[in-house]
Amino acid sequence: MICITSDIHHMSLKTGNQLYSDRTEASIACDFVARLNEHNAKVTCFVTGKAFEEEWPEIKPMCESRNVEIGGHTYSCFMPELWHRGCKKLFGSYNGPKWQQDWDIAKTKRIIQTKANITITSWRNHMYM
Repeated sequence: MICITSDIHHMSLKTGNQLYSDRTEASIACDFVARLNEHNAKVTCFVTGKAFEEEWPEIKPMCESRNVEIGGHTYSCFMPELWHRGCKKLFGSYNGPKWQQDWDIAKTKRIIQTKANITITSWRNHMYM
């Protein structure tokens, strides 16, 4: 069995990797999904809540593909960074306290439900945490 997955971050995150492309992660993922569809291959795309808010027109085609499972990938990708570094020192978790994790998950799930009418059942955190 082969599992194909991808992480899709919002472009306003401005990661180092994003600097090397003139396209958004969402638009690249749509091309990737189109190629997988040609072979009837399935993929799980873990998408940030902010990507759904900021780049919905580019994400919508993935949500409409029968071969794509949409999963959550946090709302804002551990931003602001200083807050999460402090949480790591104070609470032992870069994810923040439980109340914040619950808020992040609920917000991301709500955005995906509202935009795509999808109830997600998969979640992947960042940096293998």
